[in-house]
Amino acid sequence: MSSALLVGYLAHAAIVGIVCFVALRLFRLSPLAAFGAVAIAALNPAYVYHSMLDPYHVPRGHDWHSVLLHGSELLINLAWWAALVAAIVVAYRAWGRRWLTQQPEPWLIGLVFALGNLVAVLLLPATELRYAYFWFALGPAAVFAAWSRRPAGIAVAATLSVALLVPQVSSLADSLSDASLSSYRAARQSARQLTQLLAALPSTVHTVYLLDDLAVQSSSPEYFARFSGFHGRLVLINNITSIRGCIATQLPGQRYRLHWQATTTVLEYQAPECFEKVWNGPPLSGFDQEHFIKRGQWMSYHFPELSLPAASSAGAAFDYDPGRRWTVRTDDPACQDAAACAWIGLDPVNWRYYRLAYEAGSGLEPGGAAGAQAPSP
Repeated sequence: MSSALLVGYLAHAAIVGIVCFVALRLFRLSPLAAFGAVAIAALNPAYVYHSMLDPYHVPRGHDWHSVLLHGSELLINLAWWAALVAAIVVAYRAWGRRWLTQQPEPWLIGLVFALGNLVAVLLLPATELRYAYFWFALGPAAVFAAWSRRPAGIAVAATLSVALLVPQVSSLADSLSDASLSSYRAARQSARQLTQLLAALPSTVHTVYLLDDLAVQSSSPEYFARFSGFHGRLVLINNITSIRGCIATQLPGQRYRLHWQATTTVLEYQAPECFEKVWNGPPLSGFDQEHFIKRGQWMSYHFPELSLPAASSAGAAFDYDPGRRWTVRTDDPACQDAAACAWIGLDPVNWRYYRLAYEAGSGLEPGGAAGAQAPSP
């Protein structure tokens, strides 16, 4: 286990301990309500009930299981919002006129700070759900404290806790399955091998373009590069994740074609089997009519196989299929000297990264290498 991961686990455990102390000693919750608040803080169910329901295909396909599932998710979501609104009303009635003249109770202060985190996540559209960590750590305990002033408070706290914890425990069991653990070990090994590859790059390389990222994901590329000992710029071209239970039907051929067109570096890409894109697809509104999209000053993507669903809900910015083949072009002046930039791709069979080589005769090649460089054994 890496030291960074260990520190993260220790910090999470410390926060859960603080929540336990706050719930029992400061908010004075009952043991049952305190257990629910601490369990929610420990599991942090930020991504529970996060999947989208297709309002067109699911009913027409008579997928009533999905309809029932999403309907229950909607009811639980509304129940939590109703409980939060009721907690705010209780707080206002009890302390609205005495806020500036008397010291408020600890649970009310906790509710204000937790609401601040929740409102910030809702107002900033670019943030991820993990930024609501403070809300899940403190918000439920404050809501339960407000409801504890009512006769049915314990029953409400128990019901709301079960609604979040049961699916989270089920998700945790799925995450600890053999297939999930196997994928995790392979991704961890590829991340370790990628750091070694970055550290071993020549000192002339100042920019690395990473294809099929399995390691960095939503972390900062800048800090991942520093962690690996590479002091240049790491640019993520795309990231992917494995599809559990998928078996590739054929061995992958040459998925990358790296070459020059005048002063432009061109990377032709084909997606690997049994992997899918994760979260970083560009919004549909950014594409032009030819399915080109700009990224920064020097880079552009072209998705010739991009397709739209037969029916889509209004405002679905990411409701499209980018296709399995696309192209990246960059004419960054820093890469006119090919030795200053490196492109790294993934061998999907062995989960190993390797440096790509420019096609022979396509232009100046780093280190004089010609042709496609084979994956590391």
